[in-house]
Amino acid sequence: TIVEYTDLQCPFCQRHHENTYPRIVQEYVDAGLVRYVFKDFPLDNIHPQANLAAQAVRCAGEQEMYTDMHGLIFRTQNEWSGQGDADAIFAGYATTLGMNDAAFGECLSSNKYFDAVNADLQEGAGFGVRGTPAFFVNGQFVNGAQPFDVFEQMIEQMLAASE
Repeated sequence: TIVEYTDLQCPFCQRHHENTYPRIVQEYVDAGLVRYVFKDFPLDNIHPQANLAAQAVRCAGEQEMYTDMHGLIFRTQNEWSGQGDADAIFAGYATTLGMNDAAFGECLSSNKYFDAVNADLQEGAGFGVRGTPAFFVNGQFVNGAQPFDVFEQMIEQMLAASE
């Protein structure tokens, strides 16, 4: 199991999501060898829209679109990051993805997932996470946007040890 503590406004998290994550999914998750879990770790002091972005992804999850919104928010980070109307931008993404606009808008405006996002943040801090992205691969800490090879080596060693 890989647990990633991520900040959707973090450029290093975006780089991991664009470059390394797809290979992990293709080679290990899709093969049923690895389970991948996202946890929110919004660094609000430097990324003021990160918590809202995390809530938008969770609201999309209510409509079975978590992964789609997660990927779209990372791919378009430069469009919404630093913008005062990020909520409207995220609502536009919901429309683009074919979601129920009213349900998404109500969810996002209600701050329904604010406490859940902060619970992930507190959990990560309790485990020693200080920045993003941060990973735990079967409980082993990996800090920062590491190349695929780092994850591949760890995963292969763990798979070999479990045989």
